[in-house]
Amino acid sequence: MTRTLLAALAVSVALPAAALAGEKSGDRAYVQVGLGYTQISYGDLTADLGVTQTRVGANLAPFLGVEGELSVGVLGTEFDYGGGYTATAMIDYGFGGFGVVRAPIDDNFRLFARAGYAHTQASLELTALNVSETITSEVDGFAFGGGFEFFSGPHGVRAEYTRYTIADAQPNDLEAVNVVSIGYLRRF
Repeated sequence: MTRTLLAALAVSVALPAAALAGEKSGDRAYVQVGLGYTQISYGDLTADLGVTQTRVGANLAPFLGVEGELSVGVLGTEFDYGGGYTATAMIDYGFGGFGVVRAPIDDNFRLFARAGYAHTQASLELTALNVSETITSEVDGFAFGGGFEFFSGPHGVRAEYTRYTIADAQPNDLEAVNVVSIGYLRRF
């Protein structure tokens, strides 16, 4: 029994080390800072929202990695209904964790897919005759998507699409949000 446990421990330590040994030293960890464009459609309404995004990740093996994501809203959409009635939609913040699978095309270009779980808080400010009320909503759900990364040395550009689903969506509720983003990427 002790030999089996020691053998399992040795394999669990040796496999990730062997996988990382095949990587270039500048390709294990990365930080991305970028801008995201979010469009939410529900019935006849469409809201175009902007967020700043920061991602920190690590490549655990040549094709597999993990990353964390933090988003903060910077641009909202205002709906003007006339007569002093308006509504402003905004993403306050979001965060998530993802598993990432990469397919290197060459040393500077790679495709990726990612899946994970995310949390987002959004707000809607309603104004009627100079009186305002803010409604805040928090949602969680599965998120998935993909894109590409292009590098020139340690610097790169990342473009992607991610679909964020809403776990507790009821019939006639908003069920998902689509995000397209582009950002600066720095690998270490």
